Amino acid sequence: MAGRLARPTVLLACVFLLQSFHHGAVFSQTVDEVANNINANLITPYLSAPDGKVDLVFVVDQSAFSAEKTNRGFLYMINFVKEVLSGFTVDSEHTRVAVITFSREATVEINDLDSRQETKCTVFSRLDDLRAEVPKHPGLTATTGALRAAREVLTESRSDAKKAVILITDSYSTIGPPPEVASRELRSLRWTGWDSNQGPQLEVFAVGVSGADENELESVVSSSPNNVFNIDSFSSLRRVSKLIHQVPDNSSWEVTHPSFCTPCDSSASCACDTGLGQYHCICNAGYHGDGTTCQACSADTYKDSTGPGVCTACPENAASPTGATSVEQCTCREGYEGPAGGPCTEILCPALPAVPHATSFHIYSPANEAQVNTYTTCRNTPGDYCYFQCDVGFTTSDVSRLYCEGGVWDRGTPTCTVVICDGIDEE
Repeated sequence: MAGRLARPTVLLACVFLLQSFHHGAVFSQTVDEVANNINANLITPYLSAPDGKVDLVFVVDQSAFSAEKTNRGFLYMINFVKEVLSGFTVDSEHTRVAVITFSREATVEINDLDSRQETKCTVFSRLDDLRAEVPKHPGLTATTGALRAAREVLTESRSDAKKAVILITDSYSTIGPPPEVASRELRSLRWTGWDSNQGPQLEVFAVGVSGADENELESVVSSSPNNVFNIDSFSSLRRVSKLIHQVPDNSSWEVTHPSFCTPCDSSASCACDTGLGQYHCICNAGYHGDGTTCQACSADTYKDSTGPGVCTACPENAASPTGATSVEQCTCREGYEGPAGGPCTEILCPALPAVPHATSFHIYSPANEAQVNTYTTCRNTPGDYCYFQCDVGFTTSDVSRLYCEGGVWDRGTPTCTVVICDGIDEE
């Protein structure tokens, strides 16, 4: 396991401790103050982590410390976890999540730090199942064991991910050594390759609910007092959760089993939105629509991924068949050249040489009869006509109109010869 720590990883472990203490109670902050502090000190810094790589470990107190906790409090704790995650894109390349609950002992409910098995949808689904559980073991709170479980899951996490441990509790530790001991062990973890100029790789945060013990919370967190968030009641926790909700800036789609979605179109797939954590029917590559109804991309357009996006027009002067799934299916139209996917440039005809005793000019119609000089220089682009007009005293029997197509002129330039007058009979 120690060998795994040598990998270059930035770890964000979030441990949430929700406790209700009857001694040494914390000073309560207003709902708005707590929400602003959580956004400023936790959510915003981690949303801006390098390459968006974040490892979050949530440690949630499940002990039956109070009637309020048993009735609705634990549900509000899990909802809080979901709202912290709301702004993060949960997938293999960005945010990974672990969730640990504890009462008499610690239980790792979710751990996706060392592999890639969870999507935001499956994490949210498992959290929904978890919040339905009833808190247990009144007065037994193994906070130290839970923090040590967080350390274990972090040792297998990515070396290049920023990490936060967030402890959520409404009680105080009653089993084992003081939580401060486990927190020191946790914060001693190091991963090779982390740039210290980016700030600390691992921080510990604590959320205390309904008068949790201030001294214990401060002993658990990292050195900054800004890492402790005090909330006076579970109803306030619920309001804080709503205020920290965010919509992720980016997300991806991970195709999953069709049973998670309502019936999708035959040209669609069921997928998880890794930003919002919701399942949707989305049209496959080459198709667009709402997922329940999909249509093939029209000619001269393409769609290169499974998702809710629209079809994209081919590059200028390129065409594609119906239902194109890649820009490489956009090929240059006749009279143009370039690689598949463009850019496409016109195929030019060679410049015409000057013809002795003649004037050349661009014309706008294919007529071959004598033309009035347009005083416009002949062009050599596809579809252009060039007309040669012999000077006075010269004539030609050749076709005087040339047409540019496919990079070649349809005939050679004419030849103007001097007009020979008939001889005069002398009587």
